Amino acid sequence: VVSCTMDGIGASAFLAGPALHARWWMPPASRPLASSVMCQANYFGWFVGVLAVPLCAHTRPGMERLVSAQAAAGLLNLAQFLAFYRRPPAGEVDPMHDDRNRRPPCGLFSEPQFWVRLLSFATLGGVSFTVPAIQDGMLHRELGLTDEKAAVLNMAFIVAGVLLGLALGAASSEQRLVGAWLRRLFVLASVGIAGIAGLLWRADLVRSSGTAGFVLLLVSNICAGGATLGFIGLACQAMADFPVSESYSTGAMQVLLQLSGAVLTQLASASDSFFLCFVATVLASALFLTGHSDLRQDMRSFTDPCADDLQQQHRSLSDAFSGQQP
Repeated sequence: VVSCTMDGIGASAFLAGPALHARWWMPPASRPLASSVMCQANYFGWFVGVLAVPLCAHTRPGMERLVSAQAAAGLLNLAQFLAFYRRPPAGEVDPMHDDRNRRPPCGLFSEPQFWVRLLSFATLGGVSFTVPAIQDGMLHRELGLTDEKAAVLNMAFIVAGVLLGLALGAASSEQRLVGAWLRRLFVLASVGIAGIAGLLWRADLVRSSGTAGFVLLLVSNICAGGATLGFIGLACQAMADFPVSESYSTGAMQVLLQLSGAVLTQLASASDSFFLCFVATVLASALFLTGHSDLRQDMRSFTDPCADDLQQQHRSLSDAFSGQQP
């Protein structure tokens, strides 16, 4: 329990960090890709775990060797951080994160757009954790799939999320594109999750269709995983679009996302039904598609409307005292 607690505390810094580190180290056009790389690296580690545990941890000695290898990798990562980490360079200041425009974190609670993004992102991210956790047993029980085929579907779910997340991060070089891609991903998530739910509902047809039924399940998992995991890097960039430190806005999303995943997994397991994932996805998609507005177009009410005027007055006074014509 102590070890797991320490792992969770250490992971919290990473979960809140992608958008913040992207702003520190990357130019604006590269920040969506940087956030996506950091987020998807985490999910690639999940994929490695999906492979490593069945292959290496059949016995207690095997599990001990696997955990020892993880500990060695963690120590190597710590040494690399201590040796190479540097303070972020001073660069061009993003107006939304200029100290003159920043607001206390509590100001987020009165911003409707914050709640739209927080609740929709956390719910859809929770679904991404729930599906691989519960579908193995359901696929085996309802469709008679072997453990190997169920593992293939889960791996396809995760790999699709990692690859699509990286591709969309690279394709979102402008901030306005982030919202457009997020809308498409919510639609794709609804289609994919609906496909899995429908195939489980008509289990008799899937069994009788043989290979065709498995292919449909595979395509549905690719769509669902690509959308529900692939969106998270872009979601971090969207949550960074408020004039507070990204560690607050993105951290709030990640905390609620983890809680959502835990609650949805427990409820879906207890009810032994995939329908809950479908309902959660539809509700999250409906909230985002109807409530989301362009990422920075409606933020003026949240920042100081007088900042530009005060800056201009300051420059005029400075010019006057230096004997120049303002």
